[in-house]
Amino acid sequence: MVTTAIVIDDETLARHTLCEQLECSGLTVLSDAENAVDGMNQVREHRPDLLFISADLPVIDGFEALKLSPSFPHSKVVMTSKHHDSACEALARGVLDYLLKPISVDRIKLMLQRCLQRHRADEATIGCEFGNRLFRIAHNAIVHAHTDAGGTVYLHTYDDGLYHKDISLSALQRRIPDMLRCHRQHLVRTSAIQSFSRGQNRCGNIELACGRLIPVSRRYLKAVRRQLS
Repeated sequence: MVTTAIVIDDETLARHTLCEQLECSGLTVLSDAENAVDGMNQVREHRPDLLFISADLPVIDGFEALKLSPSFPHSKVVMTSKHHDSACEALARGVLDYLLKPISVDRIKLMLQRCLQRHRADEATIGCEFGNRLFRIAHNAIVHAHTDAGGTVYLHTYDDGLYHKDISLSALQRRIPDMLRCHRQHLVRTSAIQSFSRGQNRCGNIELACGRLIPVSRRYLKAVRRQLS
């Protein structure tokens, strides 16, 4: 259940207004901050259900601020801004939503509905291993999967976690339809794709929002281009 939030915005009026709107919408605002360093310190301390952060922060902007707490999921981040310019980049990085200022109460309600839908999707989990420990991770947390030469499937998550699972890539794709087959040994989450570039011999590479490059083989090239178009 989503109940708590932190707001980071250097504009005092915008920050206080958003805090009031969130409280009126049923959320508890744990704290607010006017700069990235103080705000992300509070995020690490309180671990809110949602983080509202301005993309236009001075000195350290909203995108760089998220790097100060890399373990905090981008799927719990709502980016705010006066400009459209950063919307594509923000959504490509997997944030929950991008709100243009001034933000209306109706827009916040729509965002919370989207958050609830994603929360329900996050309840779908898959059992996996890390070392000798067993975990359950949300389907929506997986950004990339690949197999090694021995056939072991490794799952990469948005927070740079790496797990392994006794499952085939085909079976994993059936369980998580948003995963796209781009190579005999690779699956990627379509919503995490930043760009695609053609290579030699009718092959190519997918760049994920995190900067990771994933190979695209000739066999899957048409399917990848069709999906991205």
